[in-house]
Amino acid sequence: MESRFAAWWHALCLVFLGLLAVDVNGQAPAAFTVKFDRTSYAVPVNSTLTASVVIDPVPASKLFSYGLLVQITGSNGIVGVASLTPVAAYNQNGPNGAGALAGAAVGTAGVKGTADFFSDDLPTLAGGVIATLNLQGLPVGSYTITLFPYQTLGPAEQIFVNGDLSVSDPVITYGSASLTVADVPGQIDLSTGVNLDRQSGLFIQTVRITNNTTRTPSGIRLWVDGLPPEVTVWNKHGLVADRPYLDYTPALPPGQFVDLQVEFYSTTRQPFPAPAYSVQEINPPVITPPTGTTQGIVPRLALANGNCLLEFSTKLGTTYYIQYSSDLITWKTALPSVMGNGTTVQWIDNGPPRTEAKPTQALSRFYRLVEAVP
Repeated sequence: MESRFAAWWHALCLVFLGLLAVDVNGQAPAAFTVKFDRTSYAVPVNSTLTASVVIDPVPASKLFSYGLLVQITGSNGIVGVASLTPVAAYNQNGPNGAGALAGAAVGTAGVKGTADFFSDDLPTLAGGVIATLNLQGLPVGSYTITLFPYQTLGPAEQIFVNGDLSVSDPVITYGSASLTVADVPGQIDLSTGVNLDRQSGLFIQTVRITNNTTRTPSGIRLWVDGLPPEVTVWNKHGLVADRPYLDYTPALPPGQFVDLQVEFYSTTRQPFPAPAYSVQEINPPVITPPTGTTQGIVPRLALANGNCLLEFSTKLGTTYYIQYSSDLITWKTALPSVMGNGTTVQWIDNGPPRTEAKPTQALSRFYRLVEAVP
């Protein structure tokens, strides 16, 4: 332990003296980029942006010390309330223990830490994530968020020191990202009440979202809140903190609307009040096309309301995806997936958000089934 402590103490002294510029073998360190996890973000006004800061590639010898400063600029200068929170493993200040050095001012935030050199090993950076940026209080507009080194001891200070005692400062590139703070991207109108669909046994409500802005949102997320405990959103795309949501990512130009069919399953099969809905602009999630065994599906029945009924056999516990196409060349994946129960499953194409439009609104629509690889 004494030799390890001596090595770290020596490295720390060199860091603060600004003398350590190459590794112990006299070789220049590899190039790194400190950047955000995205190049662009979009959030609605009065919400909080959460973004990860990563180092790429992840230093093979891990990090001994780091320092980050973020600056937010817009047409009105430097604005916003920001904070940088290091990942738990790097929320340290050397021999002083937990609690990395943090700094904040109008439109800026910084964080700087040194690994605890009394520990047996340096902590790992999972996925290269160093810290998380939280930013709120920005008015509607366009902004740039930029990363810099956090130099509290002057421009000669060495900031990023790797576990092999090399300094990466001379070869680090600091990234930036664009941020759009937008007005609420849609007006919500309830076109119908919550009605029981006897074909599926589900309760369905049509929610109309109208783009009341002068631009086309990158994507729209519909949040569903206020449901009784016995009711779940059957066709939800996901959950965040137990809040179900559905996404609509095709272009919705200004003044246009889309009708989303929200499906509910009630364990009591009894009617219930309409939930509370809200909309948020999102960066469309990256959807990886499913892989597995593919087979065509011939629609069983065209329903009177413009929907289309499919029917297929399933295996218990197997995940299935329905894909649709207008030309048998480009296939799109309907969400959510279907979990097999060992029997024949009926699936209804009723348009958004399951598919991009009702079947009757497409010139042609073909279907196929993908049995996902376990």
